[in-house]
Amino acid sequence: MFSYAIMFSVEDLSREIVDLAAHLDAATHRLLTCIRQFDEASGSAVERRRETSVPRWSFNARLKAVFAAVAPEPKVLRNSTNCPLYLLCFAVGNQAGAPIALRIANHLLRMVQ
Repeated sequence: MFSYAIMFSVEDLSREIVDLAAHLDAATHRLLTCIRQFDEASGSAVERRRETSVPRWSFNARLKAVFAAVAPEPKVLRNSTNCPLYLLCFAVGNQAGAPIALRIANHLLRMVQ
């Protein structure tokens, strides 16, 4: 895409590559540090309002409108700082298989902490 008229020696290119790699490494470290600090700062805010931040009943009500059966108690999956990431719901599309599928789903949901 770009063409440069300046020709670099192998030594110049080698120094440039090392220099750019060092800058990339430093920038990556800084980025990860900022992300960690953001997660730590926002994690406590989410923790304080965690019960209102995941409307479990709303998802289950929508699933019940479409599927034959839905496990009654979905589980919130959280990261290491206790921020909610996912809501684990189980829904069954086949009416005939619903009883056994719900038994299995409820067993699995009880295992999730």
